[in-house]
Amino acid sequence: MDKPLIGIDMDGVLCRPPLGFNVAIRKGPFCRPIRKPYAFYQTNRFHPVARLFFSIILRCKYVGRIPMTDAKSGLEHIGEYRSLILVTSRTVLGHGLIKSWLAKYGLLDIFDRIYSNNTGLPSPDFKCHMADKLGFDEFIDDDGQVADALSKQGLGKVYLRDWPKNRGYNYMQNVIRIHNLQEVGRYVSEGDSG
Repeated sequence: MDKPLIGIDMDGVLCRPPLGFNVAIRKGPFCRPIRKPYAFYQTNRFHPVARLFFSIILRCKYVGRIPMTDAKSGLEHIGEYRSLILVTSRTVLGHGLIKSWLAKYGLLDIFDRIYSNNTGLPSPDFKCHMADKLGFDEFIDDDGQVADALSKQGLGKVYLRDWPKNRGYNYMQNVIRIHNLQEVGRYVSEGDSG
């Protein structure tokens, strides 16, 4: 029998933020309608110089960045009960770089599928789109607005990795604050056994 899908964000969940400060995230609420229809990037239309520029910028974003200490063991534990799908809002132009970073730290083969943002959508909209498209009912993220949008869309559980910047909002009941990925492993193992 196939395992249920779980979507997992990359930055701030698996990849440690620069200097350990996760300043790019927000807390809830998510207050606007999800953007539809979706405008998909056609990467072959980007000028080669633009692709090179994006590649350099993305490379700089990952220089010296290492995985969170619980990334590999947490993913392996969750992977016993769920099919792991990486869904990052990083642009599809950096898809190869994302895969290289995961491979460097032994995380690439843990995932069943990897998706980067091939739309013109901001992070909450893109992840809601992917939840619709792929049909996962659980997601792990660090951004409070993403968690709020997914929870309002009706996902069964949204695991919100705790950071100071996503605190101070009363999230819906299906948003579960976690401090490490092992906690998600415990939730999914207990849910499957009970």
